[in-house]
Amino acid sequence: MLIEVWNKGMIWDRALGYHLLPLDVVQYSNEEGVGQWLSLEAELVMEDGEVVGTKGSTGHSLLVDCRFELPFGESHISMALEGRAEQLCASLASLNDPAIARGKVAKDLSRDFHSGVRNVNLELDRP
Repeated sequence: MLIEVWNKGMIWDRALGYHLLPLDVVQYSNEEGVGQWLSLEAELVMEDGEVVGTKGSTGHSLLVDCRFELPFGESHISMALEGRAEQLCASLASLNDPAIARGKVAKDLSRDFHSGVRNVNLELDRP
């Protein structure tokens, strides 16, 4: 993540500094932290049109509290993951047992056929 600090002027805006913060160092947390002082650099280091770093200290520092927040709290995520894991285990069990897999396919085909017939009948009844 590239952090840019700009001084907005009447006619021209001026960059005060940049800091490249790799996303792999950003922590997961739902709580505010104490922050971290980051030094701003004057120049961007570019490679093939992509920012790969910064250089040349400006002497400016910026206090940043950067974190990834988990949606709905950790308990909701763990419950959702457990439910999904149970679904996947049930699917794997049915795939490993050929009799269950054949029965499921036959039931799905039968349901699809009957719903298709019902849709055709509904379309024919309309004026």
